[in-house]
Amino acid sequence: MQIEQLTYRAGHANPPPVSLVAVEWPLLFLVSAVLIDVCVQRARQKGWSERHLFIGIALATLVGGIPLALGNPLIALTLAGSLGVVGTLLSLVLGALGGVIGIMLGRSVGEATRTLER
Repeated sequence: MQIEQLTYRAGHANPPPVSLVAVEWPLLFLVSAVLIDVCVQRARQKGWSERHLFIGIALATLVGGIPLALGNPLIALTLAGSLGVVGTLLSLVLGALGGVIGIMLGRSVGEATRTLER
């Protein structure tokens, strides 16, 4: 960056000490990933049905859709207040629908990959 005479922020020679991505990205995606792993592990141990596993994974992905960042932890409340009850519910329904479609596509891709690996 010094060769091209670029800086992160005007007037600052050093880069910021903490990555902005680590502070501003929604953090509940990480919680959602852990919940998905826990659901899959429980399903294997307890012999859950496909439907039970599907519901567990869908709920785990819904958690990841809640915006929560370290830089502004109250953004979820601000967003819900600005969207209103109907807008918030519609957002949650669309997020759940996206999660369900993603699960179905991911499952079919996983099955195709396992078939190709054999």
